[in-house]
Parts: sequence; structure tokens; C-alpha cells
Amino acid sequence: MKTMEITRTLLLLLSVVLISFSADAQQASATPPVLVKVEKVSADQVLEVRLANLQQKQTEVRLQDIDGKTWWSENIWRQHGFAKKYRLNDLPAGVYLLTVFHPQTEEAHAVVVQENTSSPAGVQTSTASTIKWIARIEASDEQRIGVQLANLLEEPVLLRINNLRGGVVLEEKIDDLHAYAKMFNLRKLADGSYYLYLGSRKSVIIQYFEKADGRLILGRQERLDQPVPGKVGEMASR
Repeated sequence: MKTMEITRTLLLLLSVVLISFSADAQQASATPPVLVKVEKVSADQVLEVRLANLQQKQTEVRLQDIDGKTWWSENIWRQHGFAKKYRLNDLPAGVYLLTVFHPQTEEAHAVVVQENTSSPAGVQTSTASTIKWIARIEASDEQRIGVQLANLLEEPVLLRINNLRGGVVLEEKIDDLHAYAKMFNLRKLADGSYYLYLGSRKSVIIQYFEKADGRLILGRQERLDQPVPGKVGEMASR
């Protein structure tokens, strides 16, 4: 009889632990995602950033160019939401990434600052316009990224893989070609967030991806069909 009572007590304790674990798992899965919204106010050279569902966790907002240089960063503490306008008048013309680092997510948005600061199109975020050349990007189980480009019309293209936190992993210039195809072995790449940059004087494609547990996972892709000013546009045209 005493053995049966001990068994019932153990089963009751086990059921309480399982119920508690299940409730914690449901609560974790119900955590709302961090929302990142980047808006352009091109006439004023101002970029507006809005964040929601930060859950009071430390968050960093950073603007960096595709060379990995950080132009400014801001830390947010113990806030559920955040909204701020950043003036970009003093930045050199070129392609930048507005990046948000949060324990739950790392998310970036491409921003192009044109040379003529008085132009209404001075500050632009990415668009979904159709670009003149065609790109296909795939990730394989062998931790390789495949890049296929068509209709280049001998337009020089700069190819880069960058760490999202800054730093160029590899770089290659594609010159005097109508089409291009290559596989990049990324087995030696450390786990983390990255992006593949393809840029000419006229167009930009940015493919975000993650490496985790020996796998490559493709994320969002941004396309900008507009003149690309600054250092990168010059490098592609050389």
C-alpha cells in the first residue's frame, strides 16, 4: 500500500512538471516577433525607423556601408517600442544597411544615398522593381551558395559576401560577360548572419542568409533598380 502511495505521488509530481513545461513552451512560442519598419523621407534626407515588440531587451540600431564600416549606432534599453528619424545629409553617396540587432532577430534594410542631396530621390530604400539583369541564388545541402546571372550585357558587377555585423568574407568582380554561374563553398564560414551583395552601376541585389548548425538558410532578398553612387558603383565600373 505504501509503495502505491509513493508511486501516485511521483506520478502527480511528474504531471505537474510536464504541465509547467508545456505552459512555458506555449508562452515562448507565443512571443510576438520583433517588428522593424524603415520608411524613407527622401526630400529631407531623413530616414525613419520604427521598432515594436522589443520586450524590453537590449537592441542595437546600426547604419553601416557594405565595406563593413559603421557610421553610427544606437543602443535601446528596456523599451517595448522605438521610433526615431535619422538625418543622412552628411553621409557619402553609396549603399548602406540599416541593421537591427535583437536577441530574437537580426534584420537589415538596404538604403541608397545619392550624390545630389537636394534631389527628391536622395534617400531611397529598396524597391520591388524589375531589374535589367536576372539573378538566381540558391543554397545547397553541401553548404554552398550558387549564383547565376543572365542578361548582364557586359555590365560589370561586384559580388561580395559580407558578415551582417561588418566585414567582407569574399569579393569577386564579374566583368565583360553576358552570363555568369558559380558555386561558393561556405563550409569554413562561422555560424551567423550574412548577406550576398550583387551591384553594378545601375542595379543592386542583396540576398540575406544565415549559417546555423551546418546549414545555409536563405532569407529576404532586396532589389534596387536605380543608379548606384559612391565607392561600390565605381568599383563595379572599373
